[in-house]
This record gives sequence, C-alpha cells and structure tokens, in this order.
Amino acid sequence: MKPLTSKDDTRILRCLHSGPKTCKEVADALGLSYPRATQLLEVLTRKRVIHSPRCALSAQGRTVNLWALRPSEADPT
Repeated sequence: MKPLTSKDDTRILRCLHSGPKTCKEVADALGLSYPRATQLLEVLTRKRVIHSPRCALSAQGRTVNLWALRPSEADPT
C-alpha cells in the first residue's frame, strides 16, 4: 500500500499547490473518498508537509479546515 500512499500524497500536494482547499474539495478534485482524503491529509500533517492555517464555514455553518502547503513546500528554493 506504500506506493499508492506516495502517489496519493503527491497528487494532494499538487492539488494544494494552487491554494488552500477543504478536505471535500481535495477529495472531489482527486476522485478520492472523503475518508481516504481525510486520512491522507492527516498523514501529511503529521509529516509537517501541510497545515491548516485557517478555517472556513461550511454550508451548514460549521467550521472546516482549509489545508495548505507549508511555506517551504509551496515555494521550493
């Protein structure tokens, strides 16, 4: 399962390169299930590759995390 995770991690990083997104936006953009996207975002957060610098309101009025690349990942030098 490791190769799939690496492939999905890369796809998420590319998706977030255009700017912060909610888990649902990531899942929809990549054709992943919501639970799978959540799992991958949590792994990338633990690896300190992405973070959630702010939140947004959902249609139901709940706060949802906006996931983004950490500055070092967004602009490689």
